[in-house]
Amino acid sequence: MAHEGVADLGTASGGADAVDASATERRMHLVAYNMWAELFDNGRFPDAQTILRTGMGDFGQHAVLMQFSDDLDDAAIKYVGRKVMNEAELDAMPSDLQSVPSRSILSRLTDHYMQTVANRAPVGFEAEFVNEAEKLLLYRGILLPCSSDGDTIDSALGVINWKEGVSAHSTTPVAHDASPLQTKKKKPKKDGAEPKAGQPSPERNPVPVAHQDNENMPKKSSISERKNIMSYEVKLNECLEIDGSMAVALVDQASGMALATAGSAKGLNLEVAAAGNTNVMRAKYDTMRELGLKEDIEDVLITLDSQYHLIRPVTSESGKGLFVYLVLDKAKANLAMARFKLSKIEKELTV
Repeated sequence: MAHEGVADLGTASGGADAVDASATERRMHLVAYNMWAELFDNGRFPDAQTILRTGMGDFGQHAVLMQFSDDLDDAAIKYVGRKVMNEAELDAMPSDLQSVPSRSILSRLTDHYMQTVANRAPVGFEAEFVNEAEKLLLYRGILLPCSSDGDTIDSALGVINWKEGVSAHSTTPVAHDASPLQTKKKKPKKDGAEPKAGQPSPERNPVPVAHQDNENMPKKSSISERKNIMSYEVKLNECLEIDGSMAVALVDQASGMALATAGSAKGLNLEVAAAGNTNVMRAKYDTMRELGLKEDIEDVLITLDSQYHLIRPVTSESGKGLFVYLVLDKAKANLAMARFKLSKIEKELTV
């Protein structure tokens, strides 16, 4: 019996328990990406409605379409695949973000759609969390930006797959949401063979990618190295004890996603700021590479009329590829002391 508001635009073999993380998930996301890329025409983003009319095949039951033409902060949900609905135990499709169960696979997509808006490019990620049924789910997803006019991103198509991991009651500590990871791109064949059908030629149809490989960019650690969520939550709270501190975020440099946040600054969306400051870091690493500078970035300071924004890369082995983003009230902060304290906290931060 079909759920209200859910169309059978595609079929997928097996349920969550049958997902093969190394093959089925990547294939599903590659098919979705290739369809999106085929419709990406000379810098113009594809229309989500075109994708719906075309049909989503294998990934339809794992797809979600969000539209935010009216309000970026409160996207409307236009489509949810059957398997995503079943995992969330929903009888009817939620109409907006407020209606999405917080501990559901659906929320893994709806929580991060702003990243693809900020990057204006596809964003791939994988992580783990404990759902409403107290089951540990390992998931992999991709978010694809879409536009009704080809330029303004007003919707996002998400595709997500998952499998059940070790029991949530296991004695092994597990983060409820680990770091998003970059979707790996296939290397081009050396023999110059033509790309497969549905996969656009890079020379003919350049496609934006949120995550650029950069030899100077610190490499990100794996999910298995990021399970101690309590450690960095404590350290973020310590950052808020710095005089003048308003808000702080721990950011994954490869995807631009905030892994954890604390505090708040009026008028500042920390998730959007995290993505934006990731671009700042990428630009700086690119410049250093062009200048031939083989040094590490200690911190980056941005001075506004009323605020200081400090960006400090995490130097611990387990935190490679992350940075701490701290917002300070300029009138209340002692900049020298804030930099000193942030340096001390960052060196003790483990993830």
